Amino acid sequence: MQTERIKEQIELLRNLSEIDDTLADLNLRLETIVSKKNELKNSLKDNLSLLESLRKKRKELELEAHRMEKELKEKEKELEGFAAKFHSLKSNREYQQFKEQQEKLRGEVSALEDKAIATLDSVEQLEIDISRKEEEMKKEEENLKQQEKHLCEEEEAIQRDIAYEQEKRRKTVSALPPEVFKKYSRIHSKVKKKTVVSADRERLICNGCFMSITLQELNEILRAEELVCCRQCNRILFVEEKL
Repeated sequence: MQTERIKEQIELLRNLSEIDDTLADLNLRLETIVSKKNELKNSLKDNLSLLESLRKKRKELELEAHRMEKELKEKEKELEGFAAKFHSLKSNREYQQFKEQQEKLRGEVSALEDKAIATLDSVEQLEIDISRKEEEMKKEEENLKQQEKHLCEEEEAIQRDIAYEQEKRRKTVSALPPEVFKKYSRIHSKVKKKTVVSADRERLICNGCFMSITLQELNEILRAEELVCCRQCNRILFVEEKL
């Protein structure tokens, strides 16, 4: 009677160990999916940040171009004023100073024109870059939405599997004596996976840590008078029935 009871407990513990391993794998897959979803969100956020940076740069250049345009008009007006002063010159010295100032101002106007043209060219190039990036983002956003949809569907399927396995676990645990479940839980908290493993009767090893077991320990497992644990890894041992 004791032997049958221990065998039933071993079978329940084997099932519980398999359920816990399945749950561990499912939770790992769930964590991976959550991580992938976060990566997708960060990718979209990075692209939006880049696009915003381009728009900000365009705005700055537009303001700079507007400032230079205003400055250019002022210098051109100043240059026109120089022409009016020409007829009032009375000496060669005044004429020489006038020419130097006029040439300097013309140089400033020319340099400012070149800089303004370069700035407007940069604005035009940014317009092209922004337009291209916006188009790329539309396609990427649609692609990311599809990926996220698939990930959400996979996540929901895994959640259903987890709920199913948790219900199986609840029923299995309820069928075990509290002290046996307590012992299992203590071992499981240390080994994490494969809490209940087979012992190889031919090679005399534990299939959890692959360390040797004694012939006496094998006989104790076969007699099934009590639960037998591996001396090395502490996993609960059983022996597969011969076909």
